[in-house]
Amino acid sequence: MSTSSPSPRVLLAGGNGYVGCRLAIHLASLGWQVQIGSRNPISISGADHLAITQKKLDWADPQSLKEACRDCDFVIHLAAPNEIVAGASKSAAVTGTLLTTVDLLDGAKQAGVKRFLYFSTAHVYGGPLSGLLKESDSPQPRHPYSITHRCAEDFVTAEATPTFLPIVIRLSNALGSPVIPETDRWKLVGNDLCRQAVETGKIVLNSDGTVLRDFV
Repeated sequence: MSTSSPSPRVLLAGGNGYVGCRLAIHLASLGWQVQIGSRNPISISGADHLAITQKKLDWADPQSLKEACRDCDFVIHLAAPNEIVAGASKSAAVTGTLLTTVDLLDGAKQAGVKRFLYFSTAHVYGGPLSGLLKESDSPQPRHPYSITHRCAEDFVTAEATPTFLPIVIRLSNALGSPVIPETDRWKLVGNDLCRQAVETGKIVLNSDGTVLRDFV
């Protein structure tokens, strides 16, 4: 008699965000048990048939973070203020990126999680990005958004042990409409241009047109 392995269980912290929603749907469609942790849980429209649950996180309460991580095989950390919010307030960048990462990392280890995946940003290499970038290139963050992500990376990787594997992914630009329309990612140039075309029938660049970006 054969027995099937239990479905992996994952906590997506910040899983109601731009990347998080897409990742939640993808993992759940593969049969994973997905728990989205967020300050303001919002159900993902059209995903009711998938094994996705929502849990309210209290970032000021370490016990709340530990409980959210309990019984999870993986924790994926996506919660952070975007570059606009971080640029407007250094303290918001530090609190929302660096401190939340440290606290969630501690909660995951205390809960016995074995794998911790942290989504950082390619902007740790500086800005504007140019040429061929490699992981061996020296980071040169210059913006509160990239500086705090770079600092958080060090806290994550420093926790590696034989029983706890932390991984950092430096994400580049993504293109596509937010799954939750209220998600504040319509200022990304690709999304902005598409939305303008649909809503106004014309496209107006909000820059001088010389900025280069890569997309996935």
